[in-house]
Amino acid sequence: RPLSPVWQSGDGEELAVALGRGIEDHPLGSEARKSECQRRRAEILEGVMQIQHVLGETERDLEGLELELSSSAGSGAAVGPTSSAEAGNASRALKAFSGRLQWAASMEDGLRRGTDTIASLDTEVEDYAVLAACLGECRARYGALGRRIAAASVTVAALAAAADALEGCDFSCTQLALPRKDSRGSGSLLTCREGHSLGSF
Repeated sequence: RPLSPVWQSGDGEELAVALGRGIEDHPLGSEARKSECQRRRAEILEGVMQIQHVLGETERDLEGLELELSSSAGSGAAVGPTSSAEAGNASRALKAFSGRLQWAASMEDGLRRGTDTIASLDTEVEDYAVLAACLGECRARYGALGRRIAAASVTVAALAAAADALEGCDFSCTQLALPRKDSRGSGSLLTCREGHSLGSF
C-alpha cells in the first residue's frame, strides 16, 4: 500500500500531505476525482481501524499492569513491584505504552487534516462527517489512555524509589504497598505490605 511507509514512520504531517496529494490533478466533479476521493476515504477508514487496533492492544496491556498495581481481593492492600528490576520493567512497559499513544495521536492528527483537505476538494460530503466522528472517538480513547498511563506512572515511580528501601526492611518483608497520604496530607508514606514504614516522599 502506498501509505505504508508513512504509517511506519509515524509522521502525521507526512500522512496528511500524502492523503491530499494528486487529487487536484483531476477536474472538480469528474468521475476520476470522485473515484480518487473515494479511495482516499477508504484509506482513512483503514487508518482509523489501525489506530483503534493499537489502542485496543494498549488498553489490554495496560489493564494487566494496572491489575498488578491494584488492590488484591478488595482488601485495599496493593500489590506492587517487589524489586528495582520489577519496577524497572513496569516503567519500561509504561514508556512503550506512551510511545504507542504518541504514534496514535500523530496518525489521528494526520488523518484528520487529510480528511479536511479531501473534503474541501470533493463534491461528496456525506461520508466526511462519519470519518470525523470516528477520528473523534480515537482522540477520546487515546486521551483516556493517556490519563491512565500518567496515573500508573506516578505509582510506579514511587514504588521504584522505595524498592531498594524494602530490601533493608528489618522485618524481611517482600512486598511494597501503594503510597498513602500522611496525616497532614502534604506527602505520601511508603510502607511494606505488613505496614512497616519505609519513609515518605
